[in-house]
Amino acid sequence: MRLQNERRAKEIEREEKQKQQQQDADEERLRMKAQIEQDKALAMRREEVRLIRQQEAQERDWREKELRKAQERAKREAEVRSIRNEQIKQRREAASKSVERERQHWEEAHKIWLQENRAEEEQAVKKSVVRRHNDMTGCIPSV
Repeated sequence: MRLQNERRAKEIEREEKQKQQQQDADEERLRMKAQIEQDKALAMRREEVRLIRQQEAQERDWREKELRKAQERAKREAEVRSIRNEQIKQRREAASKSVERERQHWEEAHKIWLQENRAEEEQAVKKSVVRRHNDMTGCIPSV
């Protein structure tokens, strides 16, 4: 009986050992599974962060591109405004010169008209003086 009890005790000890080993193996599997899940979660988080950074970089590039476009557009608009202002200035100068030439032309025409008018008046006065003189002296004017 003692032998049976010893065998039974060894068998119980072996069963308990197997149970403990099975429990340790189960715990190890659970730890491994938890570690795998944690690694997957970390990998997913890394991928999310990578995608967010990639999107931010793309947005930054897009904003820089849009800024360059806006700067180029502003530069072109400034050049157009400058050219237009220069054209307006040139047109005003040309109009001013034209007005000045027109004024000089009419002043000259007026001057000539005045000279002609004075000459005619002087001739009329001379004729009048000659007629009076002829009338007074009785001379017939020679034609």
